[in-house]
Amino acid sequence: MADIGIEQSPGLEIINLSGELAIASAREIKNAVLAAQGRADIVVVNIREATDADLSLLQILCSAHRSAIGKNKQFTVTGCEHEVFRRSLMRSGFSRHIGCNEDTHKTCLWICN
Repeated sequence: MADIGIEQSPGLEIINLSGELAIASAREIKNAVLAAQGRADIVVVNIREATDADLSLLQILCSAHRSAIGKNKQFTVTGCEHEVFRRSLMRSGFSRHIGCNEDTHKTCLWICN
């Protein structure tokens, strides 16, 4: 199961995700991200402590990023260098060299250096 921690400051929310970030926790993760986006202009999701991640996490993060772009807000993920995240990107086919059409600010989550 995922553990979700929230850090708040004016205009900024950091969501710390740890544990198994998989379908069993998808609803809880999605709700945390949606709530954070409703409260703050900048949302950061930290996945450095993840022990597993699956396609459901990637879909939630992608949707949140696209939503943020549409609302002129910032949405980023820290820990994309984490092996768990990279493995999930590769297995799912999400890894990219360029972002989608909506990514006009060049902030695609799936382009990890």
